[in-house]
Amino acid sequence: ATHAATLAAVVRGFEAVGTLWINAVRMTVVPLVVALVITGVVSTADSRRVGRLGALALPVFLAFLLTGGVFTLLVAPLSLDRLVISPETAESLRAGGAAVSAGAAGTGAPQMPSLVQRIVEMVPASRCSWGSRSADSSRGDASPWCSGSRRSPTRCWC
Repeated sequence: ATHAATLAAVVRGFEAVGTLWINAVRMTVVPLVVALVITGVVSTADSRRVGRLGALALPVFLAFLLTGGVFTLLVAPLSLDRLVISPETAESLRAGGAAVSAGAAGTGAPQMPSLVQRIVEMVPASRCSWGSRSADSSRGDASPWCSGSRRSPTRCWC
């Protein structure tokens, strides 16, 4: 039992470090990509060239989408055929899923964020807010870099 508790603490630590790393990379990469796209489009003097580029990008996107779908259709059944689940585990999963469904039906399922909310959350508001993101971002958890809350990070060490 002590090994399980220690392992759970280690996993929580790695999860926090991984979340911080991904958010830090996202905080850097998203603005750079947006700036690159904007400068690429604005610097093109010939508007027909931009139109041709857009007309070329759509089929390439669709080809990638189709290739990914076909790959998934071919590989997923082969991977799932090798998956062995004991009957006890399957029954436990079914019972747990039914309990979750019953609980969600009784309390109301949480609302998914809108497209705008998801886009806005891709870019942190500041360096101080990137450490405070969590599954429940409405709580206003304090950032490890700020002594205030997310809503008023008055004293930041970033």
